[in-house]
Amino acid sequence: MKNLLVFSIDDNYVEPFIVAIKSFSLKHDVNKYTVGLLYNRISRKNIEKIEIFFGSIGLEVELIKIKDIFINFKTGYHFNSVIFYRLLIPEVFHHHEKSIYIDSDMIFLGNIDLLFEIDLKDYVIGAVSRGDKFDIPLHMKHVTNTYFASSLLLINHNNFKYKQIYKKCIYFLKNFNYEMPDQDALNYAIADEYIYWIASNFGVLTHQEGFDKKKLDGVNILQFSGKQKPWQYGNEHPCREMYLEIWSKTPLYNRRFIFKDYTFRKLKAIKKRIYNA
Repeated sequence: MKNLLVFSIDDNYVEPFIVAIKSFSLKHDVNKYTVGLLYNRISRKNIEKIEIFFGSIGLEVELIKIKDIFINFKTGYHFNSVIFYRLLIPEVFHHHEKSIYIDSDMIFLGNIDLLFEIDLKDYVIGAVSRGDKFDIPLHMKHVTNTYFASSLLLINHNNFKYKQIYKKCIYFLKNFNYEMPDQDALNYAIADEYIYWIASNFGVLTHQEGFDKKKLDGVNILQFSGKQKPWQYGNEHPCREMYLEIWSKTPLYNRRFIFKDYTFRKLKAIKKRIYNA
């Protein structure tokens, strides 16, 4: 059976998702993988774009529309209820023993085949620690001794179901205060001894303090975490050029957008020089 890579998106993340998959195809043998896409609120036009794109790179994709049972849970920040779909993966893809869930605001700089070779045994998930392993948000210190990022999850489907992780996450969301909805819930639901710690080079967050784009050698996955996204008009993300280079290799590359954005940045620089003068 092929390795399963799962994403969850709505219309807002169709293009970033395609860029992420393009970057994946540049670093992997796509014949070893199938992509599962859990979605809601995506237009028919964008569904067709996704299907055509996957056909063009020879990568299998399974699109599954989710009935949004999470719509009433508080999200906040720039999140919406689609972030909770990762909790459904073991049930939706019950024919797989394990999978990797990954956020769509990422690009692959290296190969992740080794992650699928990890024997999870009694572990529920494999995950990357949020910075230092003991860097726990203040609001979570009373419910967990460690804290991992939910943007990359190697999931043991059987253990996830056996430990009733979904049920525990729903309980948490209904009864606790939280800031990072799905992430806080999963950290509550999964006991420390059931987490396999994945090397940090599989999940580098660009908003972290001290981030240096010149030190990305050996990094396999780069996530554009936080509100600042490199595909946004006028955005000056430090890894923007790297992102646009990959985007330019997709059929969705919008030269007019790039030109407008370049003009915007050029005018901004001129205004700054005039002000300083």
